[in-house]
Amino acid sequence: MQRCNPTEPNLDMNCLVSLLRYSKLDPGRHMVPTDLGIVLAQGYMRIDPELVLPEVRARIERDINEIAEGRASKDDVIKQTLQAFKDKFNYFVQCVERMDALFEASFSPLSSSGKPFTKCGKTNRYMKLIPTRPARLYNPLTEEIYNLPQGGVVKQYKVQQVIVMS
Repeated sequence: MQRCNPTEPNLDMNCLVSLLRYSKLDPGRHMVPTDLGIVLAQGYMRIDPELVLPEVRARIERDINEIAEGRASKDDVIKQTLQAFKDKFNYFVQCVERMDALFEASFSPLSSSGKPFTKCGKTNRYMKLIPTRPARLYNPLTEEIYNLPQGGVVKQYKVQQVIVMS
């Protein structure tokens, strides 16, 4: 197990990620995401992919270079960056139920409950119908959740395959 001292002022990011149980160190000294880490990354991707992908960091690095080359003001860059993160935070808060649904399906008995109901048009594997409110379809292979209209009866009609449109 990796030894980490969270009081060190220069705490390594890999150490922090390991402490928070998002990943673990395998025998080959590679960071391997835990189930929690995978679900968090999937949840962030559902809400705002830039929270997982490198675009935000690349933008900040470009802005820092602009400051270093004298083409941008440090104060303006800080103001714009803080506003961008504030906007991302507010959007995340508005959409957090997407994360809740993913956690519920992955870390509660719901992932083991439900019954095979219909085939997914993307994977051609059966998705589970989780009838408890809110009713939804859960694809155990991709861990995607599809919310269903509420207040009605869900039943199959002729076709046993759901066509997913992006």
